[in-house]
Amino acid sequence: MDLRCEGCAGCCVDWRPLDPAAAGSDRTGPRPPLDDLHDLAPLTRDEVAGFVDDGLAAALTPRLFEPADRDDSVRIDGVDLAAVDDRPVFVVGPRKPPKPVAPVGTDEPRWLDAYVFLDPTTLQCRIHGDDRYPRTSATYPGHNLELDAETECERVEAAGGGDRIDAAASSLDGLVREVEGDAGAPGTPGWD
Repeated sequence: MDLRCEGCAGCCVDWRPLDPAAAGSDRTGPRPPLDDLHDLAPLTRDEVAGFVDDGLAAALTPRLFEPADRDDSVRIDGVDLAAVDDRPVFVVGPRKPPKPVAPVGTDEPRWLDAYVFLDPTTLQCRIHGDDRYPRTSATYPGHNLELDAETECERVEAAGGGDRIDAAASSLDGLVREVEGDAGAPGTPGWD
């Protein structure tokens, strides 16, 4: 897969303050999340444990969900939550604190919610290629492409952000093989 991430950060920034239509929506399915965090990248149990073991628990945030009509639910502090066996259903992912960033298509830095490990100056992930780099991030946008779902790369392209992804060369299997190898960081040999 050919990704051109340099100067973009489209998948790492909450675009809604700049252009609500360009940001798309990750609010799908019958169970809306209780938070307003855009594009949470869910982590596996082992990834969460690794961040906690490394003293990086503050970089994470939980996501709880409203129950769908026929879901089991549990009430905590007056709020009904989707549940299984009287336990809340949740996922954990990296936080998106406000940072001064100027993602693709903008000239001046603005305070936007951005991926906790995004360097606001280079717009590159500080842990890309590290053992802590989340699998969800490593395989993006492969799952979206396999499901014919719009990607942030395509949204950036549609907003005039240049060619970001070569969809003709994409397949989830190829991307997973690349991620498992030594693909390096965006902009380094082997990435594009």
